[in-house]
Amino acid sequence: MPFLRACGRPMDRFASVPKTLLRAVCEAFQTSAVSIASLRTLYARRQTLYEHQAWACTYLDLHDLDPAGVDQLQKVLAISALEAAHPDDLAETART
Repeated sequence: MPFLRACGRPMDRFASVPKTLLRAVCEAFQTSAVSIASLRTLYARRQTLYEHQAWACTYLDLHDLDPAGVDQLQKVLAISALEAAHPDDLAETART
């Protein structure tokens, strides 16, 4: 859930879990630090991963943009692109 909250999207099941995220979660649960390669190693059943991601999205009130939201985002980014000094500025605008 920390990754989802920070990035606004679930992790790819084959992506490596960022070590700082993993360390923070282990500290929050007061467990010893673990090292895993990917979410795939945590979930023997793929459907469980998707169910957990869906629960986290609901809990955090994250949802996909509807067509009107996509249209609005494109308009905001088009205006921001005229003044952005760096692509990271546009990414931050989109995230906001």
